[in-house]
Amino acid sequence: MWSWLTGAGGASQAAATPQGQQSATALFRYLAARNGGQWEEVASNAAAQLYDAHEDSNSRSPEWHLEVDGAQDPIDTLVDDNFSFEARELRVTFAAGDDIWALKFGSPGAFERFLQKYNKAAFENRFGLEQTDASEAKLFGDFSSALNGVENDESRQHWVEDMETDKPDARVGGPRHASLALDATHSHALRCRRGDAGAGARELRTPTKDRVVSEKLCMATSGDGYVVVGADDGRVRLYSEKTLTQAKTSIPGMGLPITAVDVTYDGKWVLATTKNYLMVLKTSYRDPKSGKELCGFTSRMGSNAPAPRLLRLKTEDVKLTKSAPLEKGHFTWITEKGRQERWVVASCGNYTVLWNFRSVKVAEPEVVSYGGLTTVTKYHLVRKNEHVVDSVFMHDNFARGAGSADESAMVVVTKTHVYAVEGDESEED
Repeated sequence: MWSWLTGAGGASQAAATPQGQQSATALFRYLAARNGGQWEEVASNAAAQLYDAHEDSNSRSPEWHLEVDGAQDPIDTLVDDNFSFEARELRVTFAAGDDIWALKFGSPGAFERFLQKYNKAAFENRFGLEQTDASEAKLFGDFSSALNGVENDESRQHWVEDMETDKPDARVGGPRHASLALDATHSHALRCRRGDAGAGARELRTPTKDRVVSEKLCMATSGDGYVVVGADDGRVRLYSEKTLTQAKTSIPGMGLPITAVDVTYDGKWVLATTKNYLMVLKTSYRDPKSGKELCGFTSRMGSNAPAPRLLRLKTEDVKLTKSAPLEKGHFTWITEKGRQERWVVASCGNYTVLWNFRSVKVAEPEVVSYGGLTTVTKYHLVRKNEHVVDSVFMHDNFARGAGSADESAMVVVTKTHVYAVEGDESEED
């Protein structure tokens, strides 16, 4: 799965951490402190197993738990998508009750076997179905390989293709890059007929023709008028600027509702927010026959789609933020062709979270989470004394505090204050 783990550098990497050379599984507990925290070894030979609490029931869906023996009191926690797997450290981190725990495996093989068992258990808990090729095909369709398993070399190459593209174009656009969230308490049909107020706008429908949409929707538009729509069913739908009657690409969800979406000005990247993670999707891909670059907004990606990547908090910081949901993910505000968004921002309780978008593009699958997807857990935290309502970037034309092309001025809004955030106010995690 991770060939570099078993290569020349694998043993030395594992030896750098406790129990790295041993076959036993060690158990650690995280001790929080005002200035960070530290890990305490609880057991050098812990026993971990996954079990289905409903195994003897024919009428109930699976309910997988993780049970660990080795602590003073046995650990038993529900398997969910908040487990974090650090491949180089051979470690899995998870929360159980009020504590944060880590299992450190003695070999890459033991780590991989546990990850495979976890993915099966998490899938069955999330969807209530046994994980088989047929059930994956039913839920994910052509995206099954992209949403399951460690990212392959071809997908990683797609992610870094435009790293050096950042040349401002003389044709400066206006603030067309906008987003719209629709109220969850009403049913909506996204359409505007001729003769109605606002005539001239095209009719926007979901893939099922003439179906009234009853779930909560959120949407955003690119500089070229492409439309991305996220919904409670977890799907992300991509519409071209010309055809709004049916999505060109419909990317299946991973079990959590999409609460906000954003898209880069050039339409090549989409950001979908869920309560536990942000999902970054690359919408451009290579036609396997011609090698030509295509776009998921104007053609169907299907099995050619690069694997998405997840942005999420470390388990330790989930506790720090009191398990507050991630909300309102945004890219840097760009309205010029040839420019690239440099940052991703989201709100989480009393915190603003910042990810370097370039670091996301070059990330290796050293940390993975649910589905085996590459996960980025390196970010900056900006703390406020009250709940952060929203965190957004200012347009470059008005960002007087930004000292270089890699910086962007940001505004943080709480219930009672509006803050202009400078670069040195954030803390790297």
